[in-house]
Amino acid sequence: MKQIAALTSLTLRTLPQRFWMSLAAVVSIALVVAVLLAFLAMGEGFRKTMTGAGSDDVAILLRTGSASEMTSVISREEIPLVEQAPVAARGADSAPQVSPEIYVTVDGSTLREKLGPMSDTAVAAYVARYAHGLEEGHRMEENLTVAEWIRSVAEKLVRGFVLTIDYGDLAARLYTADRPRGTLMAYRGHVATEDFFSAPGEQDLTAHVNFSALINAGEDAGLKLNGFTTQERFLLALGEPNQFADLYDPGQSELERLDARLKLKRMILPGGMGTVFKVLIQHKGITVPKLIGLNFR
Repeated sequence: MKQIAALTSLTLRTLPQRFWMSLAAVVSIALVVAVLLAFLAMGEGFRKTMTGAGSDDVAILLRTGSASEMTSVISREEIPLVEQAPVAARGADSAPQVSPEIYVTVDGSTLREKLGPMSDTAVAAYVARYAHGLEEGHRMEENLTVAEWIRSVAEKLVRGFVLTIDYGDLAARLYTADRPRGTLMAYRGHVATEDFFSAPGEQDLTAHVNFSALINAGEDAGLKLNGFTTQERFLLALGEPNQFADLYDPGQSELERLDARLKLKRMILPGGMGTVFKVLIQHKGITVPKLIGLNFR
């Protein structure tokens, strides 16, 4: 006890001499902690800013081992490795074509294709989102206005359904290796051709609809997905309850009824209009609707 009392007494007597030294140590430690907290706060603020300012339509590619885009760097010496990769499309001169867009130019009296840079970052975002699996030299079409159209429809609709029927498919089945030239076609006199520029103004140019883009844009605008199916299954499901009795009008002759059945057959023919045409149904303001036309999807 005497030793403890003596040590305590000595500590108290020397406290004035040790005050400034102890205060300096405390202040130093506090400054180090403050600096560390400041750096952590800056890092968290930067992360939240980058997250809040980002867009779902923009993809950032990071090199292996990178924790963020700030630490993912590609040097000038590494650029040729990207250009020479097997997945980079190449032209007739073997030069790499990195994400080109195809333009239509006038050469005298002739329309020709010309490769050029992306005209809009939205085009690159569309390709990255829906057609990232395309192989070397493949083409695809995009329609940025479809998102604007479905948004305008959603704004006008308070309660009800949006029924979209057209030829096309979901992106995963639309932009594939079996369509190296995309889906763009020219029609003249009910004859299909890929000679798009031979008769400008005298033939129809058309491409398949990317229903994935319609679904995504619709969801962003408040339209919920009700169902997606083929025209064949949609019509069969509608006609199944009454065995297609609604196909005929009252008083039709047997010849007219036969003609109606042939028309239906063309519309549901597998491998033809029945499977090429798709049916997309979206809804708004309705709780879990169940439609007969989607029974066979």
